[in-house]
Amino acid sequence: MFKTVNRSLTATLVAAALVVTACGGSDDDADTDDDTEEPADAGEGGDEPTDPGDSGDEGGTDEPAADGEFDTDATFIYAYPIGVSRLDPHQASISQDGTTLFPAYDRIVHLSPQGDLIPGLAESWEFSEDGLTLTLNIREGVTFHDGATLDAEGVKTNLDRARNLEGSSVATDLGAISEVTVIDPQTVELTLSAPNVSIIGSLADRAGIMVSPQALADEVNLDEEMVGAGPYRMTDHTPGASTTYERFDDYWDTENVPNVAGLEIRVIADQVARLNALRTGQINATQIGQNQVQEVEGDDSIEVQLNTELQYFYVVQNRARAGQDDLRVRQAMMHGLDREAICDALLFGLCQLTDQPFPPGYFAYDDSIDDVLYPYDPELARTLLDEASVSDLSVSMLIPAGLPTYPEMAEIIQAQWGELGIDVSIEPAEPTQLGELMFAQESADDMLASWGGRPDPAMTLNQRMSADGFANPGGHTTDAMTEAIEQSTSIGDPDERQAALQAGSREVAESVLEMVVLFPQIPYGMAEGVVFEPYLTAKPEFRNVGILAG
Repeated sequence: MFKTVNRSLTATLVAAALVVTACGGSDDDADTDDDTEEPADAGEGGDEPTDPGDSGDEGGTDEPAADGEFDTDATFIYAYPIGVSRLDPHQASISQDGTTLFPAYDRIVHLSPQGDLIPGLAESWEFSEDGLTLTLNIREGVTFHDGATLDAEGVKTNLDRARNLEGSSVATDLGAISEVTVIDPQTVELTLSAPNVSIIGSLADRAGIMVSPQALADEVNLDEEMVGAGPYRMTDHTPGASTTYERFDDYWDTENVPNVAGLEIRVIADQVARLNALRTGQINATQIGQNQVQEVEGDDSIEVQLNTELQYFYVVQNRARAGQDDLRVRQAMMHGLDREAICDALLFGLCQLTDQPFPPGYFAYDDSIDDVLYPYDPELARTLLDEASVSDLSVSMLIPAGLPTYPEMAEIIQAQWGELGIDVSIEPAEPTQLGELMFAQESADDMLASWGGRPDPAMTLNQRMSADGFANPGGHTTDAMTEAIEQSTSIGDPDERQAALQAGSREVAESVLEMVVLFPQIPYGMAEGVVFEPYLTAKPEFRNVGILAG
């Protein structure tokens, strides 16, 4: 079966975290969402913004999607192309790590598959009128996998660790917090250095993960053992191979206890091997390649969903190196890329082309400018290089080793830039080490990779384009981007905030602060009788997966 599921990229977060009071409500009566529902296309306007304080639509289902009952003794096996960089949630360095971390670790705020911000370990939250204080009301009755309980002190311990730990990869996300104060056993107050409404989105990502305070006190090696309060408890981890979990029967959200007894995430980099594993019943679901979609069409034993997500392929540049501080050089490199040919050759046309870091139809996307400002034009590219007095440019480019598409894409980019006289040295590296090499060590000029998106678009702008963003090697930015980030994190009015986000997205394109190659449509393959829903953020959480009995 073949099904297109283009998630509605609507203004989910326009009002997210903007209201002064967020009345969380209970998760117990959350609506269920049948996996066969057809959301609006990415280019349509869609629904109104979702208040982050509303419990919203959990996006999962407690009932089978077809006639029958779930096999609650089954193990759901998911194949993923990338292994987790580290199990320590505050030091894991790539966005895709969330796929492995989130089953075991709950966050202060949760996300629905459609990207709605919904109550997690905080059942409600409230901003002060001046926007400088965020009060979190911590859920009672939350038990960690080691038996510890969650309270305000535990939240403070986690947030302080995430902010101050040497080598923290989430400190930027929490940079607006100047102080964490315990008000009472279930209330935490965050003092902000400046109004920052995107902090709620940060608390829905790795920065909001809560580790057992007892595990932290006991100095448990968090790179070997995950000790969280999520719906699954980790039972085994083999780096680069697999992570296994068992259902946590004491999970606080009794209405959403997993429909399976166990979960296994297997690392299978090769897409042919992943599809073969799906066909032979070794796994239940996986991402497949765009080139495999037609191959499985007509196969009734496999359902394919095409999901539009926030993930995009990009070339991140250290704009402090190799002459890339000159806008004309960056524009020339963009004009030297035939991205339509790359899309057709490698992704069989299943992609969207834009120069912005958000896909068309997403509320932070600025549709007042052309989708593509830098069409393929090698002659114009050469002219721009001449104007910049650049005749001999050499760049090193990191790529993920062992993953499909990247080597071929890198070779095409190498050849296309070679026609402009730009010499590209391709340097494969382990995918789990790319963040460390490019962002921490700044060991290369460029890197071809993919960005998995963030719960709030201001997080993407801040991490990738701000002067001190972790994912902005070299720290180059522009005054216009700095202003857009400041406004998008401090403005409370939804329309004004959307305008600020769109201004930031436009500045990325016009100043080439990110070389966005393309947004792929992600095909997911699922075995017959499997309930599985992809996430807009490209990181499935497996909260409501199921396997029908019989």
